[in-house]
Amino acid sequence: QPFNRSALCFHSHTSVFVSCRTLPESPRWLYSQGQTERAEEVLQHMALRNGNNANKLILQRVGSAKPGNRGNRRAGVLQLVVHPVLRLRTMVLMYVWYACSLVYYGLTLGASETSGSRFINVSMYGLVELPAYPLCIYFINKNWAGRRKSM
Repeated sequence: QPFNRSALCFHSHTSVFVSCRTLPESPRWLYSQGQTERAEEVLQHMALRNGNNANKLILQRVGSAKPGNRGNRRAGVLQLVVHPVLRLRTMVLMYVWYACSLVYYGLTLGASETSGSRFINVSMYGLVELPAYPLCIYFINKNWAGRRKSM
């Protein structure tokens, strides 16, 4: 059994390493960093892999994607503290994450204390989560939640 675990661990790490080396960089990230030519190459490679002809693929240089504009950007982790809206949202999300972790931890520890059938108890734990998914979807799509609408 220890051999199976170590083999599984080795193969999972190896597959992550291989995929990191073989997958191309995100064209969106390359474009935002001002590497328009590399982004075009990656997009052409993706188009060829999908069976499309992308010979005339040219990205426009706008805003921060211009090579001379790299110094003007203020993005980073520090913006979570400096910007008041991001600071508030970060604090709220940290509190919610902490509260949810404590609830799951408490439920896990208290699972052995419940009386009755184990099968009914486990099904009740699963049944409690069913309304949580539609509620999460509903609240995530609210404007005050901070998530941009999908295209």
